[in-house]
Amino acid sequence: MLSRSKMKSTFLTLLFLCTFALSFGQIEFGPKAGYNQVFVSFSASNAPEVSGNGFNSGVFLQKDLTDKLYVGGEFLLSLRTYNEELSFDETVDNIRVRSESFVYRAPLYLDIPVFVKYAMNLSASRYSSDKLLSFYAGPQASIYMTGSGSSHETTIVELLDQITVEPTDVDFTKPELKEYFSPFHMGIVAGVQFSLSAGLNFDLRVTRSLISTNRNNAMDEYGKVNNTLLQFTVGYNIFGSKY
Repeated sequence: MLSRSKMKSTFLTLLFLCTFALSFGQIEFGPKAGYNQVFVSFSASNAPEVSGNGFNSGVFLQKDLTDKLYVGGEFLLSLRTYNEELSFDETVDNIRVRSESFVYRAPLYLDIPVFVKYAMNLSASRYSSDKLLSFYAGPQASIYMTGSGSSHETTIVELLDQITVEPTDVDFTKPELKEYFSPFHMGIVAGVQFSLSAGLNFDLRVTRSLISTNRNNAMDEYGKVNNTLLQFTVGYNIFGSKY
């Protein structure tokens, strides 16, 4: 597998080529926003299933190479919130110690996907309003911007008939979160888009990180962390559709 630095270099090359292509002729440009469904996976075999949600918003750029082939990119602020649940139960010399932790994390990323898109016109005739169904795929770079997080832990100690409960609440600081999350990771994106001649477009995609989203020196309780996102967005081409 490519290293993080090689992935970054490859993506920057693709971004340059995409920017070069967009510099010729008229481009489509506009805002977009939507919803994130977040699925978090861990490298440890005993890790639980973790999911969350969030939002995304930003802008898109796109240019046609032919009547069916397009190249484009986006700049999206993407919030990915999720909760981890950790548990511990051990009995030593008639002393039972149980611990439950709920960890909340909400990292905010700048996502920069670069993609190639193939479009099909679904209009019944040449005189009807055009409706385009497009399929696209490409790499995505994600840059960690900021975040928030907290931890709630409850420890229960049982000795004979005595039970002691100790709750602990911690809010993670910005520097702590910055040390936990990797500043940059690469992923892939694939999706489908439905576009109307009025300028509206509706987008459904899946994004998967290719390398861990946490730092090697700040591993999670369950090891390396990877994100899979199911994203739905609505956009509008402010230059007006040329279909």
